[in-house]
Amino acid sequence: MSNITLANSTIYLCLTTISYVHESTSQFYTLNLILSCIVNGILSVLGTLMNGLVLIAFYKSNILRSKTPFFLIMLLSLNDLLVVVIVHPLFLFNSIRQLLGNGDCISKAVYLTIAKLLTGYSGLTLHVMNIERYFSIVHPFWYQRRVNRKVVLGLTVLFWALWTPVSFLSFLNGDIERSVLSACSAIVCFTIIFVYGRIFQIARKKRRSIATPSVIELTIRDNSRLDIEKTQRPNKFAEALKDIKLAKMFIILVVCSQVCYLPNVVYHIYLRTQNSEIKTESSLIMGNWVVTFISMNSTLNSLVFFWKNSQLRHEMLAIVKSR
Repeated sequence: MSNITLANSTIYLCLTTISYVHESTSQFYTLNLILSCIVNGILSVLGTLMNGLVLIAFYKSNILRSKTPFFLIMLLSLNDLLVVVIVHPLFLFNSIRQLLGNGDCISKAVYLTIAKLLTGYSGLTLHVMNIERYFSIVHPFWYQRRVNRKVVLGLTVLFWALWTPVSFLSFLNGDIERSVLSACSAIVCFTIIFVYGRIFQIARKKRRSIATPSVIELTIRDNSRLDIEKTQRPNKFAEALKDIKLAKMFIILVVCSQVCYLPNVVYHIYLRTQNSEIKTESSLIMGNWVVTFISMNSTLNSLVFFWKNSQLRHEMLAIVKSR
């Protein structure tokens, strides 16, 4: 373990890359820590309430549980609930210890590892949701035959399993961890661009197809006489339009996640310019807000579900009114 002593604080480095403030008399650092504690406390309460309502709605609704995309929403809400009831309180615990001058290595390491693990699970679950939307809209017949809740659950668990060892890379080497995270971010960004680019193309084609009001259909009557009659085209694109509407909600989720993760990208670029793994007081302040923003995504997801999905909103409001 090594340390640096600045004018108002002593910062320790342990487990290769974990920096923490043992004690600090810096007013700026203290005010930032108190403010971030207030924000994390609010997010924890609000996120627990909203994600809890989502999960209760799924528990009470057979319709929601039976549909594959809604099953993924339930998985994401479950992940997000774990984030808001574990990560935010751990942040508060560590911050209060620092304010009292009792910051330590183990508490900081446990907090950062769990935060990285659970927020990563949430991000990967959202990634599976994007993939599911792609096959539902671009390859609907294959999707109907092959994709179900077991398939998406298996893919999600596979991604979680691959992410788990990545969460512990920071204990080995900071540069390796940042390189792996950069590669993962690049893959996710490329996938998002490809998936929603194709969905946009399909949506345009289907809107043009719907513009045709009617068709001439041949019908064979019971008496075997062939008649020609003009009938209104069945709305065979109704399900496709529902899928596209659901995809729009997922796009909003993606945008929210990218906004929340953007400070993390800037933060890691900044860390690459530093010559030492021991972080300065200003970089530790940035790190606190980076984790707060990433964790905030778990609360925003539930708010988007409530805002953009009428069926889920109806179930959630029914639960509130029944109390």
